[in-house]
Amino acid sequence: PSQTRAQNVDRVHKSGGTNPTKDIYNLSRQASRLSTVEIANTLREFVLWFMDDALFQSLLERKDIYKNPGLYRILTEIEKIARAALQITSLDLADLKAMVAEGQSVEHILPQNPRCGFPSYGFENREEYDQANNRLGNLALLTSGENSRCNNQPIENKVSADNLYRSSKY
Repeated sequence: PSQTRAQNVDRVHKSGGTNPTKDIYNLSRQASRLSTVEIANTLREFVLWFMDDALFQSLLERKDIYKNPGLYRILTEIEKIARAALQITSLDLADLKAMVAEGQSVEHILPQNPRCGFPSYGFENREEYDQANNRLGNLALLTSGENSRCNNQPIENKVSADNLYRSSKY
């Protein structure tokens, strides 16, 4: 539950571009007098006040999220959820520290500058491709070195080459 509360606050701040600091500060001052359920309900009301579920879903589906300051946090949570769904062991703290020390980088799964003609990859034209390029579904975390090796490679190469996605701990 505490992780869910943190994710809800994070979603308002990071995807909506709002700054809920004052509201969180007020809640933290009152927290010692509130039950866990009251705190959870207050946080949920807070989240819905700033951004309901439908708006959040819409932002994730349509918004260029590449320059969002919370992108690393969002992608880390997606990684964790995907590992759980696939029953893959979560990254331990030592792995995460090592990967952060190497430098985290946001990878565009489909290349930012495609060398293909259109229609391709399910896109009718370059404009349609560009609209999807910086959306959440086309972004993933890699270390900086891994991202450099992937530099504008076609997705077929990124998936099949042993030194690209296959070598990543992400």
